[in-house]
Amino acid sequence: MSSSKPEAPTALIYSGKTPEGFLSFDRQVKRWLRRRCKGLTKYFWEGEAPTIDAENYAALCKEIYTSLLKTNPSYAAKCWKKQSEYSVEKCQGWFDEMLEDLADYLDEHTSDDANKEVVDAVAP
Repeated sequence: MSSSKPEAPTALIYSGKTPEGFLSFDRQVKRWLRRRCKGLTKYFWEGEAPTIDAENYAALCKEIYTSLLKTNPSYAAKCWKKQSEYSVEKCQGWFDEMLEDLADYLDEHTSDDANKEVVDAVAP
């Protein structure tokens, strides 16, 4: 029995040439997002990015906190547990950072031909 870690599956580089390739790439991106922000995938990959304002920021911050408890509990407890620290700016900053991380991921996992199309489709 080997004590080495199993190798991570090879990441697909999407070329944009076949619909079947996009379906595999779509699943790959959704898996990556679930590992980063379980439950919030819809905001980043499914075109449902919220407008963050004074009316909804607290609810969105609670969603962020709940998501991070599943994926990064120590960070969640350190940065998102205190509702008194929630603000529109903090919420918007987190969403902006996640969109930047997603754009970086897409840059790394798309060929030049497909990159502009995919990144532009995700950009707010």
